[in-house]
Order: sequence, then structure tokens, then C-alpha cells
Amino acid sequence: MCRSAGCLHSYPSYENEVFPDRREVAITMIGRIFRNEGSNVTTLERLHEYSMREIIFMGRSEFVLSGLGACLAWCRDYLEEFELQGTIQAASDPFFADNLAALQCFQRSEQSKSEFRLAIPFSGKSISVASMNNHGEHFSKSYNIRFANGRFIHSGCFGAGYERIIFATLSQYGYEESEWPEKLRGFYFSQGPGRALIA
Repeated sequence: MCRSAGCLHSYPSYENEVFPDRREVAITMIGRIFRNEGSNVTTLERLHEYSMREIIFMGRSEFVLSGLGACLAWCRDYLEEFELQGTIQAASDPFFADNLAALQCFQRSEQSKSEFRLAIPFSGKSISVASMNNHGEHFSKSYNIRFANGRFIHSGCFGAGYERIIFATLSQYGYEESEWPEKLRGFYFSQGPGRALIA
């Protein structure tokens, strides 16, 4: 089946599981993600298939929020360290939804989703290259994942699209490595010219 999000396969693995009260789980994965973008696929900004690094957090609410906060800090560091044009902002597009309007209201009121957006100078627009999603008890209720005290666990995920990050970075600095800021060159070419570092 074509995956619309990497984290969706992790929750069934814990179905009906009882967590000790202090148990905390962090899972990371990298894989191909698929979206039906329809007529939106006109440039490299949107693709039907792309690579994503995802980190999933499960446990107490405080643990999930702390993990998502660390991911948010990484996005902020990437933006500032490499002198890129972009922003980190609240978002309201659906991560899971049967009722779009209800979910958007929930996400705005709970501030459950943030996006890391990078500018595309030639189009005058920006694109989301990563997002932080706080699911609350949504998936734990769906798969009956609880603590020993009977309360549902919380979950959240961070996802970063590799192609979009690279596309936006190249859009701002071009293809000539010599024109990039020194720290950006070091990040992508730490093994020497032409030998990109693959994390």
C-alpha cells in the first residue's frame, strides 16, 4: 500500500499494548511517501513520491512535547545556521481527519501542528519542508494503547521531506557549491567537494 505518512505503520505494532507508567518510545524511519497531488505536480515543489525522515514519539504528553520541541529547535537551527529565508509557523492542514473543518479548528486551538517553510525566491512563494504534529490520544484510542493506570498514551511525529529541503536550499543559493555559505557547504559536503554527506 502507498504510505501517505511514515508514522502510520508504527501504531498498529503497539495495538492493545499496556505501557508502564513511565515508558517512553521514540522511533525513527526513512522511506518513500506517496501523495496524490493531482494537477499540483508542476515543479519539484510537489511530487507524487518523495523521501521522508520521520521521528515518532509515544508516551506521556510531556515526553511527546519535549521531542517535538527538539525537532522544532533543529528546524530553527537549520534556518539560522545556514542563513536561509524561511519561517516556522502554526499550521492547520489535516494530518488525520474525517471532518476537515473540525480538525482544522482543533489544530488551531490546540496548536497541534507546526510547519517549517522555506522560501522559493523565483516564485515568490514558500513551501513546507517539515512539520511537527501532536496527535494527542488520537492514535492510542484507535489502537487501544494505554498506560498501566488505564489512561491513553500520547503520540506525535516530526517529518522532513528530503527533496523539498534540497530543492528550496538550491533555489535560494543555486547549484554552484562555491557560492554557498561555508557552514552550508560543510553540512552537505563534509567529506570533501562532490562527496555529499548522507545522514
